[in-house]
Amino acid sequence: METEQSLIIYYIAIACYLGSAILYIDLLFSKRRRLYIAGFYLIAAGLFFHTIFLAYRWSISGHAPFVGLFESLSFFAWSIMLFYLVIELTYKERSVGAFVIPLGLIIAFLSFLPSKGISPPIPVLNTLWFEIHVAASFFSYALFAIAFSMGIIVLIKRLHFTGTRLQTPSKKAMDNITYSAIFWGFILFSAGMISGGIWAFYAWGTYMLWTPKELWSLIIWIYYAGLLHALFVKEWQGNRVVYLNLAGFLIVLFTYVGVGLLMKSSHQF
Repeated sequence: METEQSLIIYYIAIACYLGSAILYIDLLFSKRRRLYIAGFYLIAAGLFFHTIFLAYRWSISGHAPFVGLFESLSFFAWSIMLFYLVIELTYKERSVGAFVIPLGLIIAFLSFLPSKGISPPIPVLNTLWFEIHVAASFFSYALFAIAFSMGIIVLIKRLHFTGTRLQTPSKKAMDNITYSAIFWGFILFSAGMISGGIWAFYAWGTYMLWTPKELWSLIIWIYYAGLLHALFVKEWQGNRVVYLNLAGFLIVLFTYVGVGLLMKSSHQF
């Protein structure tokens, strides 16, 4: 299979995500079971095709499929969809998909912008520590994205006009999902930082190069550690935690894309 032809599989996956997003959004205003079943199977199908695409990139490139901006955006979108399915199957809250799936879809659409060529193997990346570092980091990003979506739901519930009948999750369900997403995201991000330090030691002889990317990653770690604490402080519960949650994901996005574009760093993304 040629590289360009393999993109067709990726486009099929995104088409499935798009159809699923439309059905889940419609589900906000109705309880039609057929819509949910179709939407669920579409996102599952999209994840299946997306996984095949990533596996193919891995097999022909010789490295994990998150080197370069295109692959990292694609892997980011895949991670969001994967963890969304885990969240739905765990908490049985279907309406969450109307907010999480479109967010993952936006990330997938953004992957169309950079070059889609396959990067040749780079010796410094030829280590399991690199793969653990990046995978754990993007898994944490995906969970922070889900927590961010919960914050968007809270804002919409507060702002939508009287008369609308949105089938949104209960406050208890949103609180549980938000806490779980932030907690496990923080754990995975910590694992990413630790494995990144080990990788850096083998690659450059030091655990930290103090580049802007690493400094901003440290900021994320401190920020979400504080946010986890704030979730249990009565005075900070409510609007303050919601806004901190929303701001946290914006910091994640800036660290992921903005630092690489605006500052010199050892990281490509």
